[in-house]
Amino acid sequence: IEVLTSSVVQQVKGFIGNFDVTVKRENYMTANLKVGTIVLATGASVFEPVGMYGYGEYNNVVTQLQLESLLKENKLDRSKIIVMIQCVGSREEKGRTYCSRVCCMEALKNAILIKESHPGTDVYILFRDLQTYGGHYEDYRRMAQDMGVKFVKYILEKPPKVVPAENGKLGVNVYHALLGEVVNIEADLVVLSTP
Repeated sequence: IEVLTSSVVQQVKGFIGNFDVTVKRENYMTANLKVGTIVLATGASVFEPVGMYGYGEYNNVVTQLQLESLLKENKLDRSKIIVMIQCVGSREEKGRTYCSRVCCMEALKNAILIKESHPGTDVYILFRDLQTYGGHYEDYRRMAQDMGVKFVKYILEKPPKVVPAENGKLGVNVYHALLGEVVNIEADLVVLSTP
């Protein structure tokens, strides 16, 4: 596989399995390539969930992408209880009606990283449906569960609510579908899984 970034396709001739492609590179050089398959990756923009679950209102409400930065910079030491909320801004009647297919795996990966680096941290994943496509990804869910990550299923009609609590913490009130009652989790950090 050859990845060409900052390039412009000028001409494509041929058919699947046998393309002749002329590409203009960022240095204005032209390359003629013989390729079998072309993948056009245009990129995507990050969804900022401003106003959802206290994002933008509380400093300790972040997205999974922001959590990854905290993990890379080793700035997660003070967080003893972390609550991740799935499907923030996706699978809704208006707006993004689809599942992005990456949020659940991103949450599982980050939960495992947290438990590996900070075993004493309590991690909760609040989900409507946990989408772990294929057997390999289901192994990640099992691994997270074996490491002590707690999974709480909520229903669309009763989404979690984030409210201020004492000592700069946040309260996450969630209707626990299996228990049939509202559970309050006091969190140091709330992480939103967005599409």
